[in-house]
Amino acid sequence: MQETPGPSQQPGLVEYVNPKQGYRIDRPSSWEQTSKAGADVLFADPAKKSTTIGVTVSPIKIAGLEQFGDVETVRKKLMNTEKQKESTKEVTLVQESSRKGKSGTLIYDIEYELDSTRGRKRILSSVGIAQKKLFIVNGNLKCDASGCTDSDGRDIAVLRQVASTFDII
Repeated sequence: MQETPGPSQQPGLVEYVNPKQGYRIDRPSSWEQTSKAGADVLFADPAKKSTTIGVTVSPIKIAGLEQFGDVETVRKKLMNTEKQKESTKEVTLVQESSRKGKSGTLIYDIEYELDSTRGRKRILSSVGIAQKKLFIVNGNLKCDASGCTDSDGRDIAVLRQVASTFDII
Protein backbone atom coordinates (compact mmCIF):
# COMPACT_ATOMS: atom_id res chain seq x y z
CA MET A 1 0.00 0.00 0.00
CA GLN A 2 1.34 3.36 -0.89
CA GLU A 3 0.28 6.94 -1.06
CA THR A 4 1.65 9.12 -3.79
CA PRO A 5 0.84 12.83 -3.68
CA GLY A 6 1.62 13.56 -7.33
CA PRO A 7 -0.65 11.69 -9.74
CA SER A 8 -4.10 12.83 -8.55
CA GLN A 9 -5.90 14.80 -11.24
CA GLN A 10 -8.06 16.56 -8.62
CA PRO A 11 -6.82 19.59 -6.62
CA GLY A 12 -6.62 18.97 -2.88
CA LEU A 13 -6.64 15.19 -3.28
CA VAL A 14 -3.89 12.63 -2.72
CA GLU A 15 -3.77 9.33 -4.58
CA TYR A 16 -3.88 6.12 -2.53
CA VAL A 17 -2.86 2.93 -4.33
CA ASN A 18 -3.05 -0.63 -3.06
CA PRO A 19 -1.21 -2.67 -5.70
CA LYS A 20 -1.63 -5.91 -3.72
CA GLN A 21 -5.45 -5.68 -3.79
CA GLY A 22 -5.45 -3.92 -7.16
CA TYR A 23 -7.22 -0.59 -6.72
CA ARG A 24 -6.65 3.14 -6.44
CA ILE A 25 -8.67 6.00 -4.96
CA ASP A 26 -7.96 9.65 -4.24
CA ARG A 27 -8.70 11.12 -0.83
CA PRO A 28 -8.70 14.67 0.54
CA SER A 29 -5.17 15.55 1.63
CA SER A 30 -6.38 16.65 5.07
CA TRP A 31 -8.21 13.38 5.81
CA GLU A 32 -6.66 10.84 8.16
CA GLN A 33 -6.23 7.14 7.51
CA THR A 34 -7.97 5.16 10.25
CA SER A 35 -9.13 1.57 10.56
CA LYS A 36 -12.37 -0.36 10.85
CA ALA A 37 -12.98 -4.09 10.97
CA GLY A 38 -13.46 -5.43 7.46
CA ALA A 39 -12.17 -2.33 5.67
CA ASP A 40 -9.04 -2.56 3.56
CA VAL A 41 -8.59 1.17 4.08
CA LEU A 42 -10.67 3.91 5.71
CA PHE A 43 -10.22 7.68 5.58
CA ALA A 44 -11.97 10.14 7.92
CA ASP A 45 -12.45 13.89 7.88
CA PRO A 46 -10.63 15.10 11.02
CA ALA A 47 -13.17 17.92 11.40
CA LYS A 48 -16.16 15.54 11.16
CA LYS A 49 -15.06 12.07 12.24
CA SER A 50 -18.37 10.56 11.08
CA THR A 51 -17.62 11.62 7.49
CA THR A 52 -15.64 8.74 6.05
CA ILE A 53 -14.83 6.86 2.88
CA GLY A 54 -13.40 3.38 2.81
CA VAL A 55 -12.73 0.38 0.60
CA THR A 56 -13.49 -3.27 1.30
CA VAL A 57 -12.23 -6.11 -0.86
CA SER A 58 -13.71 -9.61 -0.67
CA PRO A 59 -13.17 -12.79 -2.68
CA ILE A 60 -16.09 -13.68 -4.93
CA LYS A 61 -16.81 -16.52 -7.36
CA ILE A 62 -18.08 -14.46 -10.28
CA ALA A 63 -15.73 -12.76 -12.70
CA GLY A 64 -17.58 -9.52 -13.46
CA LEU A 65 -20.25 -7.14 -12.24
CA GLU A 66 -22.37 -7.87 -15.33
CA GLN A 67 -22.97 -11.39 -13.97
CA PHE A 68 -24.39 -9.88 -10.77
CA GLY A 69 -26.84 -7.62 -12.61
CA ASP A 70 -27.26 -4.13 -13.99
CA VAL A 71 -26.98 -1.01 -11.83
CA GLU A 72 -30.73 -1.02 -11.06
CA THR A 73 -30.64 -4.66 -9.91
CA VAL A 74 -27.60 -4.06 -7.70
CA ARG A 75 -29.15 -0.88 -6.28
CA LYS A 76 -32.37 -2.72 -5.41
CA LYS A 77 -30.40 -5.48 -3.64
CA LEU A 78 -28.34 -2.92 -1.73
CA MET A 79 -31.35 -0.86 -0.66
CA ASN A 80 -33.36 -3.97 0.27
CA THR A 81 -30.48 -5.08 2.50
CA GLU A 82 -30.56 -1.68 4.21
CA LYS A 83 -34.37 -1.85 4.59
CA GLN A 84 -34.13 -5.25 6.32
CA LYS A 85 -31.95 -3.89 9.12
CA GLU A 86 -33.88 -3.44 12.34
CA SER A 87 -32.55 0.09 12.82
CA THR A 88 -33.66 1.32 9.36
CA LYS A 89 -36.65 3.64 9.12
CA GLU A 90 -36.37 4.69 5.47
CA VAL A 91 -34.01 4.45 2.48
CA THR A 92 -34.29 6.93 -0.41
CA LEU A 93 -32.38 6.76 -3.68
CA VAL A 94 -30.56 9.97 -4.63
CA GLN A 95 -28.84 8.80 -7.83
CA GLU A 96 -27.30 5.80 -9.57
CA SER A 97 -24.97 5.46 -12.53
CA SER A 98 -22.48 3.13 -14.15
CA ARG A 99 -19.06 3.87 -15.56
CA LYS A 100 -15.98 2.11 -16.86
CA GLY A 101 -12.68 2.48 -15.03
CA LYS A 102 -9.47 3.16 -16.94
CA SER A 103 -8.82 -0.58 -17.09
CA GLY A 104 -12.29 -1.11 -18.60
CA THR A 105 -13.78 -2.56 -15.40
CA LEU A 106 -17.48 -1.81 -14.93
CA ILE A 107 -18.22 0.21 -11.76
CA TYR A 108 -21.65 1.09 -10.38
CA ASP A 109 -22.10 4.25 -8.30
CA ILE A 110 -25.15 4.36 -6.01
CA GLU A 111 -26.04 7.24 -3.71
CA TYR A 112 -28.85 7.10 -1.17
CA GLU A 113 -30.06 8.66 2.05
CA LEU A 114 -30.59 6.42 5.06
CA ASP A 115 -32.82 7.32 8.01
CA SER A 116 -32.28 5.00 10.96
CA THR A 117 -32.66 4.93 14.72
CA ARG A 118 -29.04 6.17 14.82
CA GLY A 119 -29.80 9.23 12.69
CA ARG A 120 -29.71 10.24 9.05
CA LYS A 121 -26.80 9.84 6.70
CA ARG A 122 -25.95 10.06 3.04
CA ILE A 123 -24.20 7.00 1.65
CA LEU A 124 -22.26 6.74 -1.59
CA SER A 125 -21.34 3.23 -2.72
CA SER A 126 -19.19 2.30 -5.68
CA VAL A 127 -19.07 -1.38 -6.59
CA GLY A 128 -16.84 -3.28 -9.00
CA ILE A 129 -15.71 -6.84 -9.60
CA ALA A 130 -12.35 -7.88 -11.06
CA GLN A 131 -9.82 -10.64 -10.48
CA LYS A 132 -12.59 -12.61 -8.67
CA LYS A 133 -12.71 -9.84 -6.02
CA LEU A 134 -15.65 -7.66 -5.01
CA PHE A 135 -14.57 -4.06 -4.43
CA ILE A 136 -16.92 -1.80 -2.46
CA VAL A 137 -16.26 1.86 -1.74
CA ASN A 138 -18.50 3.30 0.97
CA GLY A 139 -18.68 7.00 1.73
CA ASN A 140 -20.71 8.18 4.73
CA LEU A 141 -21.88 11.63 5.72
CA LYS A 142 -23.90 12.15 8.89
CA CYS A 143 -26.80 14.56 8.34
CA ASP A 144 -29.08 16.48 10.65
CA ALA A 145 -32.51 15.17 11.69
CA SER A 146 -34.30 16.80 8.74
CA GLY A 147 -31.97 15.21 6.20
CA CYS A 148 -28.98 16.10 4.10
CA THR A 149 -29.60 19.73 3.23
CA ASP A 150 -27.74 22.20 1.05
CA SER A 151 -25.53 23.09 4.03
CA ASP A 152 -24.03 19.62 3.59
CA GLY A 153 -23.55 20.22 -0.14
CA ARG A 154 -19.82 20.79 0.09
CA ASP A 155 -19.25 17.57 2.04
CA ILE A 156 -21.47 15.58 -0.32
CA ALA A 157 -19.56 17.02 -3.28
CA VAL A 158 -16.25 15.90 -1.73
CA LEU A 159 -17.55 12.36 -1.19
CA ARG A 160 -18.83 12.24 -4.78
CA GLN A 161 -15.50 13.53 -6.07
CA VAL A 162 -13.53 10.93 -4.08
CA ALA A 163 -15.85 8.05 -5.05
CA SER A 164 -15.54 9.04 -8.71
CA THR A 165 -11.75 8.55 -8.54
CA PHE A 166 -12.04 4.91 -7.45
CA ASP A 167 -10.64 2.51 -10.03
CA ILE A 168 -9.63 -1.13 -10.18
CA ILE A 169 -6.12 -1.50 -11.61
